[in-house]
Amino acid sequence: MATLLRSYLLIILLSLTAMLGAFSCKDKNPKKPAEAEGWVNLADVMVGRKVQSIEIDPSAPSTIYVGLFDGLYKTTDGGKTWSTIENGLSNRDIKSIALCRDNPQIIYCGSWGRGISRTENGGSTWTNMGGAVEHTLVNAVHLVGQKDDAIWLATSTGIFRKRKAESDWSSTFKNSRLILSVTSIPGKPATLILGMMYTGFARTSDDGSRWTYMNAGVQGYNGLYDSPVQFAFGGADSSRIYVVSESGYFYLSTDEGVSWQYTFQNIGWEQGVAIRTDPQRPQRLYACSQTNIYRSDDNGLTWLKLTENLPAVVITSFQVGSGTENTLYVGTLENGLFRYIDSN
Repeated sequence: MATLLRSYLLIILLSLTAMLGAFSCKDKNPKKPAEAEGWVNLADVMVGRKVQSIEIDPSAPSTIYVGLFDGLYKTTDGGKTWSTIENGLSNRDIKSIALCRDNPQIIYCGSWGRGISRTENGGSTWTNMGGAVEHTLVNAVHLVGQKDDAIWLATSTGIFRKRKAESDWSSTFKNSRLILSVTSIPGKPATLILGMMYTGFARTSDDGSRWTYMNAGVQGYNGLYDSPVQFAFGGADSSRIYVVSESGYFYLSTDEGVSWQYTFQNIGWEQGVAIRTDPQRPQRLYACSQTNIYRSDDNGLTWLKLTENLPAVVITSFQVGSGTENTLYVGTLENGLFRYIDSN
């Protein structure tokens, strides 16, 4: 009897050991579903927080700046480690980021309701630029030629310009409101285009002295037009301008923003988020909605969906890496920051 009891106990003990070993192997270094399918979540600290803007140092692709609705983060090792860089920021709700190409230590951060801040040391300390934009929402920051000489801000209260020698901001388009995006034409710093909420496009060729609405070819109804949220160019000196709108439309201009062609629309009328050109291959475009990312290898003629394996997320920001690898960064509403290597 005792021998039989010892046998039963031995069997039970071996069974428990096997079960514990199985659990141990299963839980050791678990791989997230996103990682198994190519999408890597880079920062647990950002999970549960909205990622609103992503910017990459053009001279150091592993240095990335990420603006959240409640903080600003930086990594210098491609996302392995992150640190907050908020010393001196007047507002931690970061809506837009812009780096100077000649000196990436100079960075501008536009905030939600507290204007714009500037750093000259890569984010170690910040200074609020104040002035006429101190209490406004800055949707986009544009550095003409990616230099520190002339800065344009697309804000909720209008379009503002500041040259390096000027002490304050100038509102150049009187009575304009809800400016979502702004860009200048490469090689023509005095020619700029605005994207505006419900009023489409406006254009200037004299550095903002006079603006003209340019909505030929833009979707509209009863005097209201599509709302352009971001611009991209087909090459550094190309006259091909690509735009994504809030309605999920994608436009092309081949005459420097004088007229527009409807080129592609998302399935399901999803809200447009971003459009980017591959820094290494100007003919390659990435267009992004709230739930999908598309790639075109022929200047927007045809599109391939890339997000078949992306977890169910709401996309809020998007950026393409500046290195030799086609690295995509996707910011989400509450699931943090993802990275994807587009190897094709």
